[in-house]
Amino acid sequence: MQKIFGLQGAIHRYPLICLPYPLRPYRRGLIISAIPTRTRLEIAMSIERTISHHDPVVIVSAARTPMGGFQGDLQSLGATRLGAIAIRAAVERAGIEPADVEQVLFGCVLPAGLGQAPA
Repeated sequence: MQKIFGLQGAIHRYPLICLPYPLRPYRRGLIISAIPTRTRLEIAMSIERTISHHDPVVIVSAARTPMGGFQGDLQSLGATRLGAIAIRAAVERAGIEPADVEQVLFGCVLPAGLGQAPA
């Protein structure tokens, strides 16, 4: 990995960052590659500047809900109740106080029909 302007491989830490940008195909020998209109270095540097101005993110624990089937054993529990149980377990595993939790991120909440942020 190369070190560019002290970013210590920031280009390689964000390998998919160039996908949303329009690409210009070009030919290098027999291999056809795609070069983003903004270089990976420019994108990585802008991300580094953005990240450096925010508080650090710390993931202290993770938990998941059990997988149930349609009209199965978990039908009496709503999605938010199952999520609350998973959050409680994650907090206990981490050994922190519940009041210390600032933000909770759920994955795959849309099938429950509760919107983007049920927490």
